[in-house]
Amino acid sequence: MSLDAVIVDDEVAGRKAVRDRCCVYPDIRVLAECDCGADAIEVIRAKRPHVAFLDVQMKPLTGIDVAVQLSAEDTPVIVFVTAFDQYAVRAFELNAVDYLLKP
Repeated sequence: MSLDAVIVDDEVAGRKAVRDRCCVYPDIRVLAECDCGADAIEVIRAKRPHVAFLDVQMKPLTGIDVAVQLSAEDTPVIVFVTAFDQYAVRAFELNAVDYLLKP
């Protein structure tokens, strides 16, 4: 069984870093990449991935906003990927399975 993923980051380098890590594992299939929260919500609802890698600091919608706006049935497993540790508590309140800090 493959694990379908969506990568959401407003920076090309951030998306590439996550994609490169995913590509190491043949069972992970990246379905889409988004550079803003609004697109992420649409893509997640349409493609129904198993996991979403969400950057926290994006504008106008943050990764936190994306997670909040998804219904329970639309919400995949969420991994926040960010350079900011101050959002970790909120991320885990939203049932994130992991919170990865960028270098």
